[in-house]
Amino acid sequence: MKRTALAVFAMALASTLTAHARIGETRAQIDARYGNGKQIRDRLPETVQLEYHSGGFTIDVVFFNDRSVWELFKREDTLITDGDIDRVLNVLAVGRWRWDEKMCCWISPDGTMSASRQPGHPDFLSTKDIEKVKEIEERHKANLDGL
Repeated sequence: MKRTALAVFAMALASTLTAHARIGETRAQIDARYGNGKQIRDRLPETVQLEYHSGGFTIDVVFFNDRSVWELFKREDTLITDGDIDRVLNVLAVGRWRWDEKMCCWISPDGTMSASRQPGHPDFLSTKDIEKVKEIEERHKANLDGL
């Protein structure tokens, strides 16, 4: 009985760990893991957003210059849990992520990525390359000088 419970736990953990793209990976690497994604709306100018399904998760990946810069994770069967978030963070960057009160998000150990429950959608976890996404947003910021 213990072996069965341990095997079920190990399989559940493995499926959760494989259900995560990784910031910075190419589209080919992510397609190799999940199969071909379906193009959905563009979240940012200059980017392509694809939706994948794997391990009980829907994963939306935003690509800029063929590299993942923003990923959104949603469980298909229930709300995303704190345990799911911990596992995603450990896959993205091993080490202690710190909570930033001002930004209301976790920051990766090297300071390059952020992660948060998506505002208005607590069932989503949003992870992104802080600098790349900021650069894209800055290039497309509305010019309000004439107002």
